[in-house]
Amino acid sequence: MFVRTVASVSPWMGAVELAWEPDWDEATVRQLVDELDGVERTTLVLTGPDDAHLAVGGSAAAGLVVYVDYDGDVFVLAAGPDSDELLPLVVGEGQVQEYPLRYVVAPDVAVRAAWHFALTGDLDDAVEWHTQG
Repeated sequence: MFVRTVASVSPWMGAVELAWEPDWDEATVRQLVDELDGVERTTLVLTGPDDAHLAVGGSAAAGLVVYVDYDGDVFVLAAGPDSDELLPLVVGEGQVQEYPLRYVVAPDVAVRAAWHFALTGDLDDAVEWHTQG
């Protein structure tokens, strides 16, 4: 298992970080992603060695933004269908940010990317990724 900690972020409670439990599985990741509502729970962060992390932000009902950061300089975002149209999402401590729709993905994509990252620390080849930075 690559991931060492998982954090859930709320604008009112801040980040609650827990050690990754050995019995957590893909269903656990799905539950954590499904709990993202863009209001009470806005971000999920899976962190591995050297602060490499995958973050999922937004709302499972309205759309999610998924990115991976290995070094603090380059971010890799999960991508969906190409669109430059902007959609506001509540992410990161309740702050509304706009993202092109191509970076707004469904919960299934977020779960797949997060579970693969949790296991290996790598990007899932079945997910389209775009590099930023």
